Parts: sequence; C-alpha cells; structure tokens
Amino acid sequence: MKKILFMMLIFVVSHCDAATTERRVALIIGNSQYSTMGVLKNATNDATDMAAALEDLGFNVISGTDLNKKQMREKIKQFNNVLTNGDMEDTIGLFYYAGHGLEVDGDNYLVPIDADMQYQEDARDEGIGLNRITSRMKYAKNRMNIVILDACRNNPFPKRDRAISSGGWGAINNLASGMFIAYGTSPGRKAADSDGSGRNGLFTKHILENIKKPGKTLEQVFKSTRSGVLDDSNGRQITWQNNATTGDFYFTGENTNNLLASSNQAIKPGLVPLLSAVTSRTNDNKTNKQTLQLTTNNVGDIFKDCDQCPEMITLPSGVFTMGRDDGHPLEGPSHLVSINKFNMSTTEITFYQWDACVKAGGCNNNPSDENWGRKNRPVINVSWNDAQQYVNWLSQKSGRSYRLPSESEWEYAARAGSQKNFSWGDKVGKNKANCKVCGSKWDDKQTAPVKSFKPNKFGLYDMHGNVLELTQDCFHPHYYEAPTDQSPWMTGKCESHMYRGGYWGSEAYFMWSLFRNGVKSDGSSNGMGFRVANN
Repeated sequence: MKKILFMMLIFVVSHCDAATTERRVALIIGNSQYSTMGVLKNATNDATDMAAALEDLGFNVISGTDLNKKQMREKIKQFNNVLTNGDMEDTIGLFYYAGHGLEVDGDNYLVPIDADMQYQEDARDEGIGLNRITSRMKYAKNRMNIVILDACRNNPFPKRDRAISSGGWGAINNLASGMFIAYGTSPGRKAADSDGSGRNGLFTKHILENIKKPGKTLEQVFKSTRSGVLDDSNGRQITWQNNATTGDFYFTGENTNNLLASSNQAIKPGLVPLLSAVTSRTNDNKTNKQTLQLTTNNVGDIFKDCDQCPEMITLPSGVFTMGRDDGHPLEGPSHLVSINKFNMSTTEITFYQWDACVKAGGCNNNPSDENWGRKNRPVINVSWNDAQQYVNWLSQKSGRSYRLPSESEWEYAARAGSQKNFSWGDKVGKNKANCKVCGSKWDDKQTAPVKSFKPNKFGLYDMHGNVLELTQDCFHPHYYEAPTDQSPWMTGKCESHMYRGGYWGSEAYFMWSLFRNGVKSDGSSNGMGFRVANN
C-alpha cells in the first residue's frame, strides 16, 4: 500500500509540474540623465542589470532607461497590454523603478528625465503618478504583483530656494490582494545611489544577488536584501516592505517554483487543492537544498491531536479587509491583513474538554455550568488567564503548540470569505445562531450545545453567538498600527484582552464579524468562552 501511495504522489507531482506554466511579466525603468536635477550614477545600470536578471528568470521584460514623460507613459501602456493578455490566475506582474521619486500630499510620483519641478505642486504635472502603474496591476487581478522602488536616491532639489519635498516615498496603504511592495528605504527617507564600490546602488545590488539564489521565497529575498543593505550602509539605510500576498513565490527554483506557486493560489472555502495535500517545501539551512515532503494538515482537513483534544480544521491562506471606517471607533480603521494557513477548533471549547484539563491538574478553575449541562456545551465562567492554563496544558498533552487565536485570525475565520455582517449575510435571519433575537429555542436563556447550527464555509460552528470568544490580543481601542499579518497585537499594558462574536443574550449587532471589545484578564461570565488555534 505504501508503495502504491508513493507512486501516486510521483504521478501527481510530475503531471502537475509539466502542466503548470507560470506567466511572468516585468516593467523595468531606470532614469539617470536628468536635465535639471543632476545625474544619478547607478540608476540606468541598475535597471539594465535587473532587466537582464529577470529575463534569465523567465520574465517577459519591457524596459527603458532615461525616459521622458511621454516615453514612460508608452512603456506603462505596453506593460498593461502584455500583463492583461493571458491567464491572470497564473500571472506574476513585476514593476521595478530606479531614479528620482518623491511623495506629495500622500501621493507618490516617478520623475521623468525631462521634468522641470520648482514647486511642490509641479509634481502632479511633471511627474508620473505611481498609482498609474499600481492601479493597473490591481485591476488586472493576476495572482501576484511585485513592485520594487529604488528611489529617492538623493535630494533632487539641492539648490531650490523653496523646498518642494524632502525626498523619499510615502507609504502605500491601499494594497491590493496579492501585491508586494519593496522600498529601497523606509517611507519618508532617502536611499543612497551607491556605496562607491560598483555599478549598482545598495538596494539593487543585494536584490540581484538574492534573486539568483535557489529556493528563496519572495519574503526571504527581501529579508536577506535588508540585511545586506544594513551592513553596507553601517545601519543608515533600512529597506521596507508592504506585503499583501498569499502563497509563496520563488524567483529561482526551477520547475518546483511553478508547482508550489500553483498550489498556493486563492483557495475557495471548503475546497482542498490537490497539490496542497501532497507537497510542502522545507529549507535545509546548512546545504540550502530544497526537498518535497508529505504534510499532515491540508486545507479542509479535520483532525484531533489526542482523544480529549478539541476537533481542529485547517483554514486556507488569504487576505481580507479587517474592520471598517464608518462604524464605532473600536472597529476602525479598516486595513488589509494577510493570513497564512492555520488550524482552528471547529467549535468553542466544551465542558468535556475543559473538565479533562481540570482532572489532569492542568486547569485550576472548575467553573459552574449554571445547571445548563456540561459535556458538549461550551465551557463558560472562564477568564483569559484560565484559557492560558488550558492551552498550556493542551500543548503539553498533545506535543503541539496550542494558543488562543489572534483577533485577525478570529475575524478572518468568522467571515469565511464574506464581507457581510455575518458569514451568511447582512441579516441575522432565523435559527442560524444562538442570541437574543436569533429565533432559536436557546435565545436569551442559555448556551446551546456546540454544532446546533450549520457551520460556515470554513467548517466552523458558532462563530456568531452562543458565547463570547477570547482572543490572544491585548485590548486596543482602535486598529492604528495594528499588525497587517495574523500575529496577535501584544503591545500596551495588556491588563485586558479582546473578545469577539457575541453570546446567547446579545443583540444582533454585537454578533457581527467586526464587533470587538475587551475584558480584564481575570474577568469571566456565563456568556464568556473561547476556542483554540495552532499551526
């Protein structure tokens, strides 16, 4: 049987490798010979070398150096036509720019060589808005877009009487799903054109070195690039990234890159891609070799790590808009969050599972069930501190690292691909959950046994109503400076923690996917419970 399974895996991997063809399209622009702003030493060299490197890596490259405004527009139009002329689900778009760039009132501009700028407002007439390119990438809706900005390299206006910009890029906050943006330096700062030791600027020099190394993911390429730039600049230049991608991308990885990239495309809720069931990539840091191996947790898999452990399900990677801008201040500002595949318990932790921890001595609190029943009802009258005891005990018992979900993981799981108030729509409906106005027999009375209602599209029960669910995050009254990935937000005094989801006595609004509030670390009630997560 093992031999048959092994042969099946070989067939699936080799067949899909042959069938998958990843389309790569790049626009490369480098401007050095500015008519009024001085000459940049390395920008055209960087663009020329980047174009050659990407061609070697299978990109269809559209490139130009020392372009005026009209020529830049023509190149952008050509890039857009090529980018959108094919299967967008299997297309990688890349834009690289070396030259002068600046931010004016929150908008970023590329500077053509014939630009004549004396005042800040001139950038709108003389420059090329970066959003002319990023918006085209966004609306193309291809699988992934990479933007690399090696500017501003020095102050282009050293002799102007009136300052128009201190140089540097402004942050790009409106990222489209699947977009990765890499800056040569931190937003609002300037990057060096060169360290004087070669034909390339610091940022591009290290990109060129790292994209040629086999098996490095996109994130690893730019992490290694940051390290190299920091070393060469003695800590003065820090590169920067905004990341809203899903799945992995490898500049160099031969045919394996295409195979793994295809398995990480957007996953529809409830569907399991065939390749993700049989392959995963691991790094051997000593030899830098890449190997394919079996993995036990695939999207949609349901499993238990021990008899008394909760039932878990594996959720897909994705990007979603967390929070909103037109509601309570607690719920904003809205922001994109990138989620990697993780596991979550299908239900809230039950009394049966909690009582096992108490019996084993892992949990100190033996909470009341209010005479509503134990076993398959969610545990109540437990605090965040109690939940930490439970996940620690569960981790020791199972040999796997359990935790409370982060706020972003919880909202992503509750939405299950929907941007509506509930995973099923904007209206609470009837008999879809347990709350004050949900139309169930438990409404405004007591908890319901878990799995009393249909699961959402991710296979999760009772994400809305039944009991409030604790998350790992510290309490924050807004989302300013919140993580843009699934990590918990643990800054602050952390005397209180966030909870989500509503309970059996909640009005409909308090069960919305985006509703959030906080509770003291030792606070508990008969409407408070939790579920767990791991990776």
